[in-house]
Amino acid sequence: MLVISLLMCTVLLVMLWKQTSGYMVFGVKEGQFRQILHSTLKKLNFPFDESLSRLRLTTLDADLQVGIQAWMGTAYLRMKQTQHTSAFRKIVDSLRKDFASTTAQFDATMCAFYILFGVFGLAASIFLL
Repeated sequence: MLVISLLMCTVLLVMLWKQTSGYMVFGVKEGQFRQILHSTLKKLNFPFDESLSRLRLTTLDADLQVGIQAWMGTAYLRMKQTQHTSAFRKIVDSLRKDFASTTAQFDATMCAFYILFGVFGLAASIFLL
């Protein structure tokens, strides 16, 4: 039992470390997220070239990594080059404002998953006492 607990804590710490290296957005749908991201970049005057999992910001010579898991309703944003954190912060702040001002539909799949994960974790911790 101790090995399983240590393994779960290790996996949780690694998952948190990976998630905190960028920004994660919950409750999004792929089409709406792409549309808002593109309009945000155009509004901030960041021309870009899009490929499968990144947006190449041509004026900054930087890569904005974008991953969208449509079936889970999550997306992540990560700036590959750390020297462009101020530009990344501008993009994220503008995205927040744009999401708040739209009537985009909310996908609660991941939120429900985290609630269930928390309930199971709580039940397991009570059971192991």
